[in-house]
Amino acid sequence: GTPIKVGDKFYNEVVNGDKTYTLGTLALKAEKVTLTKEIEGKDQLIQLNSVRTFTINTNVPNYIIDYPNWQAKNFIITDTPSKNIDPFKDGAVRNLVVKATTADGTETTLTKGEQYTVDVTNGTSDVANDFKISLTKPTDWSGQKLTITYDGVITSTTPDGTTNTNQ
Repeated sequence: GTPIKVGDKFYNEVVNGDKTYTLGTLALKAEKVTLTKEIEGKDQLIQLNSVRTFTINTNVPNYIIDYPNWQAKNFIITDTPSKNIDPFKDGAVRNLVVKATTADGTETTLTKGEQYTVDVTNGTSDVANDFKISLTKPTDWSGQKLTITYDGVITSTTPDGTTNTNQ
C-alpha cells in the first residue's frame, strides 16, 4: 500500500494489535514503450545476396521524470531477423546506426561502446542471427525516440533458410 494522508500529515505505518506494517509507495508505469520495424525494399523481388535495410523505431521511457527511484535502469532491444537474413559482417551488425531524437527534433547519432553496446553472442537464444542493443546510460536518452538501422543480406529465398527448388 501507499502512505496514508490525514490532514497535512502522512503516515507510513499501520499498527494492528501487536503487528506493525510499513506502507511503501507504488510506482505505476507512466509511458508505454512502442516498437515498430520497417523494411526498406520489401516490395522488391527477393534475390539471393540482395540487401534490405531494416529500421526499428522505439521510445525510451522518461526515467528522470516517470521513474526517478528506479535503481537499475536499463534499456535493451533484441532483434531476431528471419533465418534467411544475415545481419552480420565481420562479427558486427552490418551498417548499424543508432540515433536518438528529442521532442524538438534534435538528432544525435550514438557512439558504439560509449553510449550503447551490441551483443551478438546469442547467449539466450538458439537463433544464430539475433542480437541485442543496450543503452549504457538510458537516463541520458530519457523520453527520446530511438531509430536503429542496419542492413541484412538475403541468404535464401525462403524465410526458414531452406532452399525450395519448386518456387
